Amino acid sequence: MDLEFLNVAAAPPPPPTATRSAPSQVMRNLQTVLAGAGTTLARVVMARVYLTDFAGYAAMNAAYASYFAPGCLPARATVVTGLALDAAVEIDLIVRM
Repeated sequence: MDLEFLNVAAAPPPPPTATRSAPSQVMRNLQTVLAGAGTTLARVVMARVYLTDFAGYAAMNAAYASYFAPGCLPARATVVTGLALDAAVEIDLIVRM
């Protein structure tokens, strides 16, 4: 099985009125990168989600799940840590090619 490893999607901290937008922006960034590689989120086998604040977990979880078919979520780990460039969210993927 050929695998592709992607870590390209970080979003800056959202303004206070848009705290739910960062996870969706990251997912849209990932869709764009995957499309450029000729694949889609449906081929993701593992995701690692990095958050700077666990308070954003529920918003991230809802946004993340909305990009996959029901019952077809890939394996995932979520980590709370500091991120480069003041990003609020970063996601890396392992994709079955």
